[in-house]
Amino acid sequence: MLDRLPPALDPRRRMARQPYFAFHLAMLLLLLLLFILLYILGTLLPGLVDTLEESWLYEIVAGAIGLLLTLLGLTVVARRCHDIGWTGWAALLILIPFLGTAFWLALFVIPGTRGQNAYGPDPRFEGAPPPD
Repeated sequence: MLDRLPPALDPRRRMARQPYFAFHLAMLLLLLLLFILLYILGTLLPGLVDTLEESWLYEIVAGAIGLLLTLLGLTVVARRCHDIGWTGWAALLILIPFLGTAFWLALFVIPGTRGQNAYGPDPRFEGAPPPD
C-alpha cells in the first residue's frame, strides 16, 4: 500500500530541514487563511455560521479534516526523524503536551545524517553524491 504513495507522502523516506520548515509554514498560512475566511463569513452571515456549527455535518467534516492534517503532520515528523537517523515511531512524541512542542522545535535545528542512512539517501543531495 505504501508503494503506491507519491514520494512526498511516503513516511519511509527522509526530509531535510528546509522542506520541513516550508511544510509547517504552509500549514500555518493555510490555517490563518481559514480563520480569516471563517471570521469574514461569521461577520457577513452570522446565522449561517451558527447553523453550520450546530450541524452534525460540520462536526464530521471538521473531524475528518483534523484527522487528515494530524496524519499528514505525523508523516512529515516521521520523515524528519528518519533524516536524523531515528525511527519514525519517535514522531509520536509530538502528541505529548509540552514535550511534543520541544521535540517539534528541535526537529527544526537538529541536522540530518550526512549521506546515506538506514532510511535512504541524503535528501539534500538526492541524485548527486554529497560533497566531501
